[in-house]
Amino acid sequence: MRFFKIFKYLKKYWHFFALGLLCSIVLPITYTYVPLLTAYVLGVMENAAKTGLSIVTPGAIDSTLPRWLTSFFVDNRQVADVFIIIALTMIIFQMMRYVLIFFEGYLRGKLKESVGRDIRNDLYNHIQDLSFRYHNKVDTGDLIQRVTSDVDTSTEFLSEGLGEAIWMIVAVASSAVQVFLIEPKIALIALIALPINIFFPILYFKKIDKLNEENEKAESQMTVVIQENLQCMKIVKAFGNEKYEIAKLDEKSQKFRDKTKKVNYISAWFWSFMDLVGYGEYSAVLIASIVLSTKSVMSFTEVIACIGLIGGLIWPLRGLGRLVGSLSKSNVAMGRLSEIFQEKSEFLINGQLKPPIFGNIEFRHVYFKFPDSDDYLIDDMSFTIKGGQTVAFIGRTGSGKSTIINLLLRMYEITSGEILIDGVSIKDIEKHYLRRMIGTVFQEPFLYSKSIRQNIAIASVEATEEQIILAAQISQMAEEIANFKDGYETIVGEKGSSLSGGQKQRLSIARVLVETKPLLIFDDALSALDSKTDLEVRQAIRNHFPQQSMIIITHRITTAKEADQIIVIDKNKVEAIGNHESLKNQPGLYQKLWDIQGKLESEFYDLIAKESHV
Repeated sequence: MRFFKIFKYLKKYWHFFALGLLCSIVLPITYTYVPLLTAYVLGVMENAAKTGLSIVTPGAIDSTLPRWLTSFFVDNRQVADVFIIIALTMIIFQMMRYVLIFFEGYLRGKLKESVGRDIRNDLYNHIQDLSFRYHNKVDTGDLIQRVTSDVDTSTEFLSEGLGEAIWMIVAVASSAVQVFLIEPKIALIALIALPINIFFPILYFKKIDKLNEENEKAESQMTVVIQENLQCMKIVKAFGNEKYEIAKLDEKSQKFRDKTKKVNYISAWFWSFMDLVGYGEYSAVLIASIVLSTKSVMSFTEVIACIGLIGGLIWPLRGLGRLVGSLSKSNVAMGRLSEIFQEKSEFLINGQLKPPIFGNIEFRHVYFKFPDSDDYLIDDMSFTIKGGQTVAFIGRTGSGKSTIINLLLRMYEITSGEILIDGVSIKDIEKHYLRRMIGTVFQEPFLYSKSIRQNIAIASVEATEEQIILAAQISQMAEEIANFKDGYETIVGEKGSSLSGGQKQRLSIARVLVETKPLLIFDDALSALDSKTDLEVRQAIRNHFPQQSMIIITHRITTAKEADQIIVIDKNKVEAIGNHESLKNQPGLYQKLWDIQGKLESEFYDLIAKESHV
């Protein structure tokens, strides 16, 4: 059973678990004395009425209560005094039980939240270590549900269910013993339905476990639709697609509703049947007690005691169904968590070296394809980038340009060949260190719902004020920040919603410029900038960081034109390598692109460059 995987988290909190179980053992045992005390009081009243005596003597009342306790109650006392003593005893006794109940609840809550926190942290840490490919194929909404509600569900049975299971066993056993001491026949009648109370919950578990799993999947699909819709609300409104999104959610909601109805349908039949069995047991015991009392086999007080005790025997067994339902949900939830834990960390394949990096890069006959595909995304690719160079990659959409960057960052592992940085294979370089040495700006910038200052310094929390301002100046964002009402303390909104596309890209550029890195990569990250700003940003970076290697992936040929070296990618291969002057006259993709967009844009670009020097 998948649920048992959670037990490894108990080691750290075994004392909470053990104390909770101890309370679950003591509480039902102490409860059995409540109906016995009640019956004893009624016995005192009955005895006084029959004998007419105002003094109660030891042994006058039949009871299974300990002899020392009954002697303390009566001890030749007046009936009124006996009532007062028993009443005070019951008040103190119940107060002690309530304190114990509170303590048990506290221990259960402490255990649940502590284990839940550990599972959630482990799960979240593991998700951080999963590969780039895994995050590309998984639904964010589904992950959120697993990290939140599935963690809570998986710990619920651990904290509540196990304690209740022990409580149920002890309650049934202690109540059965007390009833047996009063009248064995009543105990046997009460236990006749025990096989039914055990068999049907097992049958219920087998049926409900499958349904709960389907229900969780349906809820997950509904959550994914909601999450996607809220993330893409701008797109929804731009296309007037609200009705379609509402209909899509309605479809998933109906599916979730139908799965939930099936669960409730099975549960309703089960609980109805178990109630029928329970009340049948109760009726049988009541009838048997009355019959035995009319035959003087049982006294009035014994009947009262048995009726009180029988509830502690029958109703805990009825609760077995609730425990089975809770176990099923926890089992399904833990299975969903286990699916994530079974995913292998990308750092199982890692290097150990942390060599000095200066930005010299070499691809030697590099091939790459996904394990489940036969098509190579990178096919026998070889090129060299010297430290301090600005190199532009240009090519058609889907030609493999971004894949080159992902291989360089070890987001993907190459299928064959070798990638060297300053003569060291990237397979031997520790991944975290490698990525910290490379400043990467992606095509789709992501900004946190924090201030501009926090977003710039997100990866460099110790950055000084001067470093943050300099990074904003280099990225040509400083003037605009100064015009904001709150300056660098301006909150940008979720995913930078309050900023334009160009502003978001420039903040993303500033973020990688806070720290000096030997290699900068712009994965089509200048596309939202106009030609003038594009030029100014690149010139400012080159002026402030002349030793940095710079890789620019671009569709704008005038941006590529300014690079020291241009690498043309076509059909997942290197078609040509050279500078602008050599490639524009060489038949191939670059020449075609230059003929289409380059000449006119170049004239405009040169005009802007001249104006910038005036």
